[in-house]
Amino acid sequence: MALKAVITLEDDIDGSEAVETITFALDGDDYEIDLSAANAEGLREAMKPYVSTARKTTGRKRKTRRNATRPSSFPI
Repeated sequence: MALKAVITLEDDIDGSEAVETITFALDGDDYEIDLSAANAEGLREAMKPYVSTARKTTGRKRKTRRNATRPSSFPI
């Protein structure tokens, strides 16, 4: 007897079948989201005014600190 496992990628917005995982960064945080073709296109359209005027970065990613008073390490 054989066992067949099927993994389906689900759209994080509406639960439909996702076709791609999109990664993006904002305010120093990296994100990824699984989206259907329609929702992926919607995200790209929504981001178009910002992406078209933004500068691409290259090299090593560095997180920015939003809270200068937060300690860099915590006691154990």
